[in-house]
Amino acid sequence: MSSVVSQLPVKGSHARRRFTLQLARWQTLLDEAAATASDALPGQALHLSKARTPSFMLEALGRVYEKLDIDDSLFERIRTESKIVEDTLGAIDFFDSMVKRSKDWSMPAGVVHLAEQRYYEACGKAWAWIEAREWVPSRYHETDSVLASRMARKLKKVDWHAPQREAKLLRKWLRKEIPTIAQKIQALDLHQIEAGLHKARREVRWISIYFTALDGAFVLDKDAKSPAHWDRYLTKEIVENPFNQLPVPETGDAPLPVPAPLLYALSYLIDRLGVIKDRAQWTETLQHFLHLSGEKASLPELMGEHYLEPNDATQQGRAVIDQVLVKDKLLERLVDAW
Repeated sequence: MSSVVSQLPVKGSHARRRFTLQLARWQTLLDEAAATASDALPGQALHLSKARTPSFMLEALGRVYEKLDIDDSLFERIRTESKIVEDTLGAIDFFDSMVKRSKDWSMPAGVVHLAEQRYYEACGKAWAWIEAREWVPSRYHETDSVLASRMARKLKKVDWHAPQREAKLLRKWLRKEIPTIAQKIQALDLHQIEAGLHKARREVRWISIYFTALDGAFVLDKDAKSPAHWDRYLTKEIVENPFNQLPVPETGDAPLPVPAPLLYALSYLIDRLGVIKDRAQWTETLQHFLHLSGEKASLPELMGEHYLEPNDATQQGRAVIDQVLVKDKLLERLVDAW
């Protein structure tokens, strides 16, 4: 059992346990991946274990708590270190998808080979970063004091806010943060896939991740009245999606209510932008692979409905953003809810 797992507190501040729970999950997955090093790529094992989720949660917690006037240097470190590994796991995830889709779409052999090559490169780079950042022992730093354990020890020394005080600070921060997100999205150039569409989705997705990562700090208000003309956001698929359920607060928590219809609209926006972004990235990447390999193929014919040129992606992405954020004023409504 990992040392950080044994440090997971049963009692104490819920704020602290939000971190230690994710650190324990992350360290356990790291230990399991490291154990495969003799017969498999540990980066690949980590990817297959869905380790990206706890890294996302830790990054979200760091992003929030560094703004709550406690110990910003510690939380900034947690955010930064988690982001590094989350980004590398994201690269594995993307190229894994490209390998599978290249085969499903019967791409030329040279394209499939390039996708596989990028996938294994991403697996290697991810584990190299994990070793370099001291998440696991390596030949460069053979020590039992891995980064997660050191973070867990420092979290014990934090003077955490009481739940009521924390709720007030969260409300104040979100009322500034959400309008800032709205402004950032409107300023993006959606003609760019990574710096435009992808970044727009990441910005709004953080809000949803905050609601989950801050286990017990938010509660879903299912009695909240839906705004007019909200039907597109209230489909059975969205409402019953398990990702649209929030963790149950503990006794003593002071949760902020999130109107359910607004969370469903946020889920719709994230999903629609994700579909557009994915199709555009797949098309762009396969065009690049065709160029590098010298192979010839008709992407529109092979990809079918998944093929999406940048200009079309821009138009579709802008239409979704205009509908949800401009016409239906989703982020303004979220701010007004607190």
